[in-house]
Amino acid sequence: MISVHQVIARRKGFVLAAALLALLIVAGMVAAAVFAANEGTRMAAASSERQLTLVAAESSIEDALTSGAADWASATGVTTVSSGESYGMPVAIYRTRLDTTLFWVVADAGPARPGSGVMARVGVLVRVTSVAGGATSVDRIRERWWSELF
Repeated sequence: MISVHQVIARRKGFVLAAALLALLIVAGMVAAAVFAANEGTRMAAASSERQLTLVAAESSIEDALTSGAADWASATGVTTVSSGESYGMPVAIYRTRLDTTLFWVVADAGPARPGSGVMARVGVLVRVTSVAGGATSVDRIRERWWSELF
């Protein structure tokens, strides 16, 4: 027959094992919560960088369309209009002549920081015409004049 002292001794050992198991489960839940918080932060940072690269590409195209109208008529094939920085990231703008008056302008905005891999490419379809006085007019095609390229 088992004495009362033996039953109590066995229960003390079981309580220790149950407490260690509960501690292990709580530690796993804390680690999962920390991982989830870090992933959320990374996703928010990547989304912010993505929006920033898109804005940099769009504003660089707008600058190219409004500032360099003088040399549109002499452009042939694919030419690099400019490369530099916009909003702290590298941006390159390429212009392709499609027809006598149609041009396809593409802006590549690079990553804001090395290793991020977040980039944006925006393409714009424009029509270039000569106006009175020998000036050149750059007009966007009204039906969806820009698109995000991949």
